[in-house]
Amino acid sequence: MPLPPKIKAGCGAATLFFAGVLCGIIGVFVLLALIIPRSEGWEKEDSRQFLAKHFSKRLKLTEEQKEKLTPGFNEFLNQRWALRSGYIKADRKILEDYLKSVEPELSPDQVKRSKEVMDHWWKEKRKLIGE
Repeated sequence: MPLPPKIKAGCGAATLFFAGVLCGIIGVFVLLALIIPRSEGWEKEDSRQFLAKHFSKRLKLTEEQKEKLTPGFNEFLNQRWALRSGYIKADRKILEDYLKSVEPELSPDQVKRSKEVMDHWWKEKRKLIGE
């Protein structure tokens, strides 16, 4: 017995929907696993090359321009890195001070949980500043 056209159309639409979801999941994975670490890890040479290549491709730089602009671009990345590193360390200090100030208002379980959250947050941020 052949399938009715409505069922065939429904199966086709469902297949197309799930193919789109699968492509979206793969795209997010690529973004999280490959692109973000390279664009965030300014102190690593492969990240510097990734950013320089992206910059030069977007501006359509010639080889001569790339050679001339690379030292300045590296200095820019160093300045940006120092600024970001300082910001993250200052952010940590402000957050730690705040948590200490509200500790009297929290239960022992909440204090323990706040320290766990802070430790987890710092573990992730520490990777960004190379500590």
